[in-house]
Amino acid sequence: MLFYELLGDAAWINFELEKYASVTAEDILQECKLVFRNENSNTIYYRAQQ
Repeated sequence: MLFYELLGDAAWINFELEKYASVTAEDILQECKLVFRNENSNTIYYRAQQ
């Protein structure tokens, strides 16, 4: 509850589950497409010591 008070309104805790339930799989997919892109990534190659 303190967390929501710090955000500005402790009553927000009453709507937390509603907020989670309102997110669809399509919402997550769209966000992933924005964040996880080839031009926004790095590749690390690990090689064994010889």
